This record gives sequence, structure tokens and C-alpha cells, in this order.
Amino acid sequence: MITNPYGQGDWAGNGNGNGNGNNQGQPQLFGALPYSPPNPRPNIVSFVFTFDQDILNSMVLGPNGQHYYDITTDYRRPSAESTAVHNFKTRSTARIDWGGHVVVDWPHIVSRQRSADWLRLAPDQMSRRTSVSGALFDWAPMGNSICLFTAQSRDEADMRVRVTRNAKNSVILEITTQAVRQGLLDPAILATVLLQSGRAIE
Repeated sequence: MITNPYGQGDWAGNGNGNGNGNNQGQPQLFGALPYSPPNPRPNIVSFVFTFDQDILNSMVLGPNGQHYYDITTDYRRPSAESTAVHNFKTRSTARIDWGGHVVVDWPHIVSRQRSADWLRLAPDQMSRRTSVSGALFDWAPMGNSICLFTAQSRDEADMRVRVTRNAKNSVILEITTQAVRQGLLDPAILATVLLQSGRAIE
């Protein structure tokens, strides 16, 4: 059974937020983002990506072990590889096209565009900026995690999502209930697939 090591109801529990120095090395960000230090916070919902080989073929379990998403990748045509992210609750599907420039598309959620434009690398190379429903957010490394903050902030009060590779075959996405209400869950799932794919997304 898969459990959330961070417990219920706050950001705490990864050994980095309490100052005890248990960091076991840099996270596997696969070149999508650099590295940088974390802390705690409340009202979160956890989603767990589980897979045999990589996140590009995985399932996502939400609260109470419910099956929320499936991520599947078609490798039959190397020049036109694509990944589908299917939301079982809304029955909507995102697509990532890996051939040439990486392109993302999720009808009514993310307009079709290059992933490098949707997750635009900051001039300092330390974060990636994205837009959701007209609001700006930054994906930035924090300890062993990649976190989504409101733009230009690195304050815990402005953290909306935290993504952590829990083990070889799982990734945990923690999201605030406020962020879910803001419509950030689907974009966060899609960004997690990109950032944890192990592939260049430029």
C-alpha cells in the first residue's frame, strides 16, 4: 500500500523543514530545473504517481486511493512520440508531443504551445514561470522538491504545490485546497509529468 510520508494536513515531514539537516543529496530534477533549501504548511491534498519504469507510463492515485489520472506514452513512432494525461473525473485528456520541439495541449486548460513557452525558464535559470487562467506562478526547487509559488515569491505562504520523488517508482504531488479551487490541479499534474520525465523540455 502506498502511503504519504508527509502525513495529513501540512507540508511538514520530509526532514528538511525542521532544520535537522537530513537532506540525503540533490533531488532528481533531470536537468529541467536546478537545485536549491524547504519548510512546513496546511490544508493539502496528496496525489501519488506510481510506475514501473518512469512517470511517462503511470497512474495517479488521489485521496482515499481513488484513481484520478492515467499517463500513457506511445513509443511506436519515435519521430512522433506522444504522451496522454487522462483525467478520469473530468474525462479530459492532455497531450504532450515529443517530436522536434516539445508541445503541450489540454483543451480548455492549456492552449497548444511549446512546453518551453508554457514553462518558461527564468533569466537566472533558477525557476520556470507559467500562467494559469491569467495568473502567474513559478516552479522552483526547494530542498528535495520542486514547488509552485505565486510569481516572484518563495514564501511558504505562497506555496501552492510541492512535488517530491518519494522513491524509485513513485512521485508525490501535494497541493493546497486553495490551489485546487483555483484550477491548478490539472496544470500541476501536466507540469509534473514534464519536469519528472527525464527529458529535455526546451
